[in-house]
Amino acid sequence: MYMSGSLTIDPSKLSHIRRKPTKGFRRIAEILTIGLIAEHEVHQTFSALSILQQVNSVLRSLGITDVVRFTKDDEVVYEDPDSNDTDDMRLVLDRIAKDSRSLSSTIFSRMSLLVEHHLPEITLVIEVRIQRTHAIGQYPIQIIVNGLASSFSEEEAGTATEKMNQSFEDQLGYNAFTDHFREQFDDFLQELEDAVGRHMQVDKVHRSSEAKILRPSQPSDGTTRNTTAAFSAGGDSAPSQHSDPVFQRYDSTSDAFAYCWMWSTFMNLHDIQPQDVTIVDERGGEVGVVDSEGQEHDSAGSYDSAFAGSDESSRNIADTDTGSGFSSWLSSFGGFDGSDSSGGGDSSCGGSSCGGGCGGD
Repeated sequence: MYMSGSLTIDPSKLSHIRRKPTKGFRRIAEILTIGLIAEHEVHQTFSALSILQQVNSVLRSLGITDVVRFTKDDEVVYEDPDSNDTDDMRLVLDRIAKDSRSLSSTIFSRMSLLVEHHLPEITLVIEVRIQRTHAIGQYPIQIIVNGLASSFSEEEAGTATEKMNQSFEDQLGYNAFTDHFREQFDDFLQELEDAVGRHMQVDKVHRSSEAKILRPSQPSDGTTRNTTAAFSAGGDSAPSQHSDPVFQRYDSTSDAFAYCWMWSTFMNLHDIQPQDVTIVDERGGEVGVVDSEGQEHDSAGSYDSAFAGSDESSRNIADTDTGSGFSSWLSSFGGFDGSDSSGGGDSSCGGSSCGGGCGGD
């Protein structure tokens, strides 16, 4: 089991922000706009970097400084998978400046900042997602947070299995562990929401939190699937850019994440019944839920055994229909003088999730 939470920000709540990105973030904006001709595209890039700089200030205020990866669309601009540097935003900025000629000169669609942070009992993997355009019913600024139980890390051989056996010994012990895990995670989400309010001057963010249990698929011969190879080869099991951050950060053999791949097996061995959890496959796709009464339902809402048939392929939840139409919202942030000022260009978010208030004075 791992925890998953998100903070989504309504751009209409940011319409009063007029600051340009500064220092290294301004340099990134200048580099990413090389080759762009349309004035509104330049403006959108500067606006996105201004917001990203503010989110970075939020994270730093909580001591979160370990950047794992920064991407522009499918381009990996910076990557530090081994966390050799735990305060490396400056390295991100330097890398972009050094490799500026190799970056695509097209307007971005999506920026992503992936960071890692360790609390005494939880390993956090956090992704900041900024979408230039967004579908109706979605918000373009997201902070996705995943939490792993640090006590089950396999840094010492055999310790994870031993500790899991203790936590799964009976239903009461299991419930006590998961309740504490949820509480610790929700406490962090509250701290993060408070920091967003302080540093981004946002009065309201949309926050959600849930527990997820991974049910990996297995080949018909009963052997464990080599997910590490699948991830590396970009096969069917490779996580997408929309997967939970933990799947982008770790594979099934990683010390911090390996216990999640054993969780459903331990539940079956110890006859444990979960409650209020979402069941996901090896890419993080939702395949079912277990409600507060312990009833299992598939992704369509009908009764189903979410842990049965482990030799079958995992089912993917159907994509949610958010309605037609996409909306560009970054053009609405005015007040940038000089070459990064916008005259508009793309349409505003009228009729979208922003309630028509993404821009303007």
